[in-house]
Amino acid sequence: MTLFQKRAWLELCLFLAASVALVIAVGTSGLGGYAENDSMRIFFEAAILIVAVVYGIGMWFFRWQLRRAGVLADERDKRIIVNARTTQLVAAVLALLVWTIALTEYYWEAGTVPVGVLSLLFFSIILVVGLVGALGVLVGYRRAGAYV
Repeated sequence: MTLFQKRAWLELCLFLAASVALVIAVGTSGLGGYAENDSMRIFFEAAILIVAVVYGIGMWFFRWQLRRAGVLADERDKRIIVNARTTQLVAAVLALLVWTIALTEYYWEAGTVPVGVLSLLFFSIILVVGLVGALGVLVGYRRAGAYV
C-alpha cells in the first residue's frame, strides 16, 4: 500500500466519523433545532476543530514520511491525485447546489436562514470535500491496479 493510499484511508476514517456526527446532530434536532441549540452547535464546532487539528498533524506526518523515505510521486500518482481533486471540486459545487435549493425552499416563508445553519453548510462542504478526495484517491489506485 502506497503512502498516498495510507493518507487516503486516514482521511476517509476521519471525515467519515465527522460526517456521522453531523448526521446525528442534525437528525436528532433538525435544521432549526441545530441552529437554536447552542450546546450542540458549540460541541460540533469543537469537534470540527479537533478533526482539523488531527488532519493537519496527519498531513504533517505524511509529508515527513515522504521526505524521510525520499518518495517521489510518479505520473500515475500525480494523475490519480489530480483526478481526485477534480472530483472534489465537482462534489463541492453539487453539494452547494443542493444546499442552496434546499435552504431556499425550506426557509422561503421565513425570508431568512438562521446563522447556525450557514455554519452547518460550511462544515458539510468541508466534509464532502474530504470524503470525496479520499475516496477519489482510493478508487484511482484501485482502478490503476496498485492496491497492494
